[in-house]
Amino acid sequence: MVNRSKKHHALLAAALLISSCGKSEGDIPDGSKLLLDAASPGGAGTAFPTFACTPTNWTDLSGSAMNGTVVGCTGADGWKGAGTTGDPYVLRLDGAQTRVTTSLNAQPTAMKESTWIVWVKPAVITPGTRQQILSIDGGTGAFNRAIVIPAGTSNFGVFTGAGTWQPTSYSACQWYQLAVVFTESNITFYKNGTPTSQGSAPTYSSTSAALSIGAASGAASEYFHGEIGWIAIYDRALTGGQISLACGSLQSRFAGVTCQ
Repeated sequence: MVNRSKKHHALLAAALLISSCGKSEGDIPDGSKLLLDAASPGGAGTAFPTFACTPTNWTDLSGSAMNGTVVGCTGADGWKGAGTTGDPYVLRLDGAQTRVTTSLNAQPTAMKESTWIVWVKPAVITPGTRQQILSIDGGTGAFNRAIVIPAGTSNFGVFTGAGTWQPTSYSACQWYQLAVVFTESNITFYKNGTPTSQGSAPTYSSTSAALSIGAASGAASEYFHGEIGWIAIYDRALTGGQISLACGSLQSRFAGVTCQ
């Protein structure tokens, strides 16, 4: 019995060491309602596109069949990259007309609690107009759930229902893992795994708008200029530990990111 107990504790210690130091894509939480990976726009196991604007379908890897549709691609934007840390596979958005539409219902009546994660590389700071990165907001002043860059700032922002909360700054041409946890009582923003709490309840109104990537939902406005590498949407509030593990599992793809 003593030998078996020692063996058990040795195996447990080894497992803990592996889980804390050997992060892999297996550390990404299961159960997402949408999972879009720019490295596999055609689906798991498919080759990266040869042409910038093909495919227009961005396959949802979550199993929910909420595929994205790339709209407005010109060829200067679209699918880019070599699959290296310095040049990862991405969807490049031009800030003028390229966006991705989905049919995902991510409003509070469908997802009382929700976590949005996106790997993003903004191309500019202090944009002349607001840019929406992920959004179910129609750009009409309702300030429904959205991750944005407010006009004239170098800040990431989150719509609260009453306005725009700006929890942290960013630099142009730098990769970030952003995660926002929406609950009925609070909004928590994570940049590379570091949390900032709004500390108050959001006040969202009802909307029929589906999730949009790179522009206001349904409005074809407020376009994001930059690159997106990976997106996941959950219908639950992930913990800080889960978000940190998810960050660490993908940081080797994107240069310059240190996850907390």
